[in-house]
Amino acid sequence: MESRSGKNRWLWLALAAALLAAGVTWKLMPTAPVSTAKSADGGKRSPPPANVGTFAEFPVRMAVAIDPDPVGTLRIEGQVIDEQELPVGNATVMLSTVPPRRIQSGPDGAFVFTKVPGAPYTLVARKGDSYGGPVTLVVSASTEPVILRMHPARSVQLSVVRSADGRPVPGASFELRGAMTVAGVTDETGTATVHGLPPDSYTFVAWADGFAKSFEAAVLTRQGTQPHFEIRLTEGVAVAGQVVDHQSQPAIGALVSFERASSSAFATSAGPDPGRDGVRTDQQGRFEFKALTVGTYRFTAQHDVLGPGSTPPTTIDGRGGQGPIRIVLDGGASLGGRVVSRAGAPVGWAVIKVAPSSPGRMANSVRQCTADERGIFKIGGLPRVPVEVTGQADQGSGHVLVDLGKTPHQTNLVVTLDDDGAIAGVVVNADGVPVPEATVDALPDLERGTAPSSPVQIDAQDIADGGGEFRLTGLAAKGTYRLHAAMPGSSHARHWWADSDMVVAVGETHVKLVVQAASGVKGRVLFEDGTAPTVFYVGVALGPRSPFFGGDGHFVLGDLDPGHVTLVASGPSFAQALLPNVTVDPGRTTDVGAITVTKGRVISGHVLASDGTPVAGASVYAGNRVIGDGETLTTESWGSGSASATKTATSDQNGAFVINGVGARDLALIADHPTAGRSPVVHVPASSDSTSIDLKLVPFGSIQGTVTRNHTPLPGVTVNASPSSLANNSNFVVQTGADGSFRFDRLAADTYVVSAMLGANSLSGVSLNNGVSATVTAGATATANIDLGADPVLITIVPTLPDGSIAALDEIALASGVLQASLSNQVHAYVAAL
Repeated sequence: MESRSGKNRWLWLALAAALLAAGVTWKLMPTAPVSTAKSADGGKRSPPPANVGTFAEFPVRMAVAIDPDPVGTLRIEGQVIDEQELPVGNATVMLSTVPPRRIQSGPDGAFVFTKVPGAPYTLVARKGDSYGGPVTLVVSASTEPVILRMHPARSVQLSVVRSADGRPVPGASFELRGAMTVAGVTDETGTATVHGLPPDSYTFVAWADGFAKSFEAAVLTRQGTQPHFEIRLTEGVAVAGQVVDHQSQPAIGALVSFERASSSAFATSAGPDPGRDGVRTDQQGRFEFKALTVGTYRFTAQHDVLGPGSTPPTTIDGRGGQGPIRIVLDGGASLGGRVVSRAGAPVGWAVIKVAPSSPGRMANSVRQCTADERGIFKIGGLPRVPVEVTGQADQGSGHVLVDLGKTPHQTNLVVTLDDDGAIAGVVVNADGVPVPEATVDALPDLERGTAPSSPVQIDAQDIADGGGEFRLTGLAAKGTYRLHAAMPGSSHARHWWADSDMVVAVGETHVKLVVQAASGVKGRVLFEDGTAPTVFYVGVALGPRSPFFGGDGHFVLGDLDPGHVTLVASGPSFAQALLPNVTVDPGRTTDVGAITVTKGRVISGHVLASDGTPVAGASVYAGNRVIGDGETLTTESWGSGSASATKTATSDQNGAFVINGVGARDLALIADHPTAGRSPVVHVPASSDSTSIDLKLVPFGSIQGTVTRNHTPLPGVTVNASPSSLANNSNFVVQTGADGSFRFDRLAADTYVVSAMLGANSLSGVSLNNGVSATVTAGATATANIDLGADPVLITIVPTLPDGSIAALDEIALASGVLQASLSNQVHAYVAAL
């Protein structure tokens, strides 16, 4: 593969995708920059059910920082019904306004929300062990009544324990944050059972007196045995500070939040939500967090009038050595104006998003507000930098660049919704009967070159009306989109390229989307001797996996799209198995028979300190590659469904560890302990034989630096660090802050190549830098400053199979020279040899 970057200039890009397919051809196409604007579980058994406490519930809408909604003039009517279409009274119905609203359904299941703005909202219902929705709709004067059909909900068991010794934490507060959020308190055993949860991706948050908040990602699937989630709490220290303006006067009422400076650049990571986990400053501009764990943080502040501010990476050492935190806010900027159609008519209730037009996107850097019924909007507390303003409504979308650095306060901005492309049609079932309330969404057809209209708007969605009719608006004026329809209440994840998608050109108004009846698969997971593993997980590649405990190996997965899927079976006692090209027929559950799994080899050994003494409680990871951020390692490859899934174990009191069910391929092996350090990555050659390896921990080292372009700091840029010998097959990813700085807090001693990537939106291409070298030694911090210059290389990568179709990716390696390879380790060996 030849790139402009030349010999020994490479970058690993970790992508959430499927297998690295055999025979993939890599096309590297230099392109011009795109501008769309004008001017796990570790194999543990579930504990016995615990007592349930009292739970609060509320919805969430926190993809961006959203201003409170204006008082609207519209209403949402609907009814909650059960699976027999009988009314469900006294159900809690939640609406994702800001702040959120909730009401109880009447005896006839009816509910009404009044004074609602005409913006997109999500509705969820919950009662007992059932849930309805979530249903997302754009509210208008013509919005039809919404039907929320109740389905059996899931239950989960939660455990909150001390990270130091694994002891339970009674009375710990927790929240499961998803489309619906449930909060509660653990009982005297540190556990709780939560009922009535819809299948969804959740952030599990827990905290207690003296302990810092801990955040873990959790996926709850519709099928499978009741799962068990565990979260570990670490003792924290109080951190206080002050927020002031540019004249050193106290900033009253500023919202202060925190993030780990070494946290991942990718949204898959669970982390704090400023609206829930932040604190407000008092009359002296002071703030305090009761407990934060030791580590390096960025503290940020937002204000209604003043501009946002943040600290550079700040180390909390537990001894107060860092002193009070001080955050300085600039004078701030504001935008006001109106939203109009292409014809110049006012557009009421348009959603306005304001994002810095920098190459990267920082967490919570996008602000959002809703215009009033006349299309008038105002939003303050913005940074004094160039921003992109996006307006979106049922009539279309529009984008404009505004330089708030030159003119901080602008009151007469006009956002014209001239991206008014639309696609309309009807959703029918296999018999041609219209399907009311079907969900229809559209994604830009990247295969044919359709780019998203805006970095903050890449898809469109509509709910079919009573006649099955839908209309998707705000699309690019030209191009094609991939349309996907799902039955009401379907919970399956939307795939980027589903077999059932229809490719439709913008402007078509008589599209007929056929949605098939619910489909599924069933089968058994068995060892070669016919016995079943005690614990296993089954799912579709690129989708979540459902847990099955203590049975005879039988599994059933429902709610699948008809077509061809790859099934993935994984578990702590066997090597992951793939069953490719399974045909899922509409309206039936396909029996795939037995998925035979092998017990694989055993990797065992000891985790030792630098002086040779055993280390208990260390995490050991074995997988095709090691991936993490600046602090933690992942427990599974970022290619859900790939054969490279990572297995883990924890060392016992003697430092011993055992990892079962390891496949015969090459492995990267590493040990990590919160305080004792991390081992260098050990390469384990491909073999079917078991082996014993001791891993020696060394104290952590760090890398810090700044990413600039012509010496101007670049915020929100993805930074990657990889050992210079890729035979070790590992990489770690963080993101720059507002000042362009980045930090890797916890790395093993080694020499790393540190690279930066602009344009985290891989849909429109990324630009790559040459990379700099940094040598990490135990207990020390290395420096790696990166200046990208004026003209970094922008590359669009299109992986294609021999038949010309686009292939999904597990990873990408850029290097010089020519390579023919069918296996990922052949790529690794080639790049490592450069």
